[in-house]
Amino acid sequence: MRTLRPYLIAVAVTLPIVSMAQLASWCIAPEYDNVELMGSDLYRTEKDGVTSLWTLQGKKISDMTGSQLMPFSEGMAVVVDVTDPTLLKALIDSKGVMTDMSKYGYRINPDYPYYSDGYLLVQNQQDYVYLNKQGQSVFGPFAMAYPFSDGVASVRAYAGTDRNNKDLFWAYVSENFPSFPDDYKFDEVVFNSSFSGGKAVAIIGKDAYLLTLDSAMNVTTAPIYFSEVQDPQNLVTVTKKDLEGEWNNGTLTIQGKNSLLQFDKNLRPTAVKFMDAPNITFNETKGDSVKLATELEPFTDTNNKKGIKMDGTTFLSGQFEDVASCLGNQAIVTTKDGMKGVVRIDKDGGIQLRLNNDDNIGFSHRYAVVKLTGTFPSYMDVDKAILVSCSPDCEILSETRRETKNVECNTLSYDCRLEIPENLSDTLQNHDYFYALSYNGLTSVSHKVTIPEWYMQFYEVEFGKTAFKLNGQNSLNVDFELTKSDLAPADGSNYFKSVELVSKDSVSAPSLNKINENRYSFTLPVAGRDRANLAVRITEAGCPSIEYPFVINLSRNEGMSNVKMMNSGVAQNAKPMAQSQMPVASQPVQQPQQTVPAQPQQAVQPQQMAQPQQAVQPQTQQPVESAPAQMVNVEISTAS
Repeated sequence: MRTLRPYLIAVAVTLPIVSMAQLASWCIAPEYDNVELMGSDLYRTEKDGVTSLWTLQGKKISDMTGSQLMPFSEGMAVVVDVTDPTLLKALIDSKGVMTDMSKYGYRINPDYPYYSDGYLLVQNQQDYVYLNKQGQSVFGPFAMAYPFSDGVASVRAYAGTDRNNKDLFWAYVSENFPSFPDDYKFDEVVFNSSFSGGKAVAIIGKDAYLLTLDSAMNVTTAPIYFSEVQDPQNLVTVTKKDLEGEWNNGTLTIQGKNSLLQFDKNLRPTAVKFMDAPNITFNETKGDSVKLATELEPFTDTNNKKGIKMDGTTFLSGQFEDVASCLGNQAIVTTKDGMKGVVRIDKDGGIQLRLNNDDNIGFSHRYAVVKLTGTFPSYMDVDKAILVSCSPDCEILSETRRETKNVECNTLSYDCRLEIPENLSDTLQNHDYFYALSYNGLTSVSHKVTIPEWYMQFYEVEFGKTAFKLNGQNSLNVDFELTKSDLAPADGSNYFKSVELVSKDSVSAPSLNKINENRYSFTLPVAGRDRANLAVRITEAGCPSIEYPFVINLSRNEGMSNVKMMNSGVAQNAKPMAQSQMPVASQPVQQPQQTVPAQPQQAVQPQQMAQPQQAVQPQTQQPVESAPAQMVNVEISTAS
């Protein structure tokens, strides 16, 4: 008996592709009312009155109650009393090293609680001093002082050791004191502002001067005119009465001749305004702004949720209410419940996702159950990890979850129920599945796992006969049986399926007659045919159809038909007569004697009498030929 199988599996260039999904985890869990990046080395969190400092690695280095940590500047920050925000309690550097300052009773400038140019301005009772980063007093005391700017600070100093407020003078202090012109009249200076963008305003005597400080700490001076005509009569002058000026909303304004001189709360010049000449404006001195290097950037999705991109590629989908400061591979985020934390992208480690241990997946029915495995770095806690299917044709069976932990790596695995792809054939072809990782409340974007798959078409079509002859029949009866090959699963189940006969040429296929669940027959008319291209199509519920194509070839042998002789209505077999057996005229043929009734004698006609008697010829039988009989050879073979 001849068996038809599906064609051999064609092994294309199909290899499993292991997905390497980078991980996201919490550097600082989202449990805080506020999280701030302090400089570029520390985080500050606040919750329930407790201020905490954290390293960038997520290690807590201090807890402070009843204290408030001011923003970092130049790697330093001040800690003040929460109930008295000007009282200095401690200094803290970017490594979290804290210096206790509570015993000194210093108070900070609430408008400028920062280090600038390496120094912090504090008030010590009625005087002002400058502290270095170790908390030591290095300049002062002064009757009045302003924060350093451009490496220089403007102060009102005591003329004597008795610190008499009635005996004061304006001056500058600096670690590297500026070089002034030789004719600069220090003893006549009645006002000098802080520097801003290398510019300052000084009043010497009663005349206003513009001071310019270069990078080498050299100072040049130039008088200020209220007119474009630089005439001594057009000098800006300030009377002693107007010298104290007027403060309004953090701006000091000094009235000058045909001019207004304006300064900010740190006594840095902001403008000199004139009635009949262009104003003089000043560029504010800004500290060295440090642009935080980062590979992350926030984005907003269509649901107005914030996500994170890494190097321009979406890494965490929209799941946050806000994404704030980004530093390196970290970002401060606000979760849906309003709590803040710091998320970290692990650039060096990642999770490997594998299906079926990277082996090809063969479907024997609609569903196949295979293992999905995620391999994590050993420092990742798999107890907090969940693998989520993003593919509709893959269902993760959560009840099969398995976890393994060791020093090298941790693994998390599930059984997955895969549904056979719609057009899967018996040829290996790659199929993509997508999975996301949910880790400790963070959900990654989906990651692709590619695996080669094929449809194990384990049925065989076994024909009762594949070669036989027809002698005069006008139709061909064919029967076949569906059997299972060695690829069939060992479950012994006979899954529901439909079986049909389809034509592969222009002639309609005959109908199938179902004998039992796995045995069928059909009748094929043979008149006018020399070939029939057909296929047995088997379709299991939910699966692609399987086709077993075959060809029926019909070849005919036509020859002379048997000749049947008819005699007296009786057909006999006859042979041609030889010439010697033919009767001749001189040999009358004797008729058999017959008894007949007496008849009246008739006159014999002369003509009849004159003719000689001829020999009676044997009665010739006409050959009767039947319809030509055809011998049809039939062969059933697998279609190529």
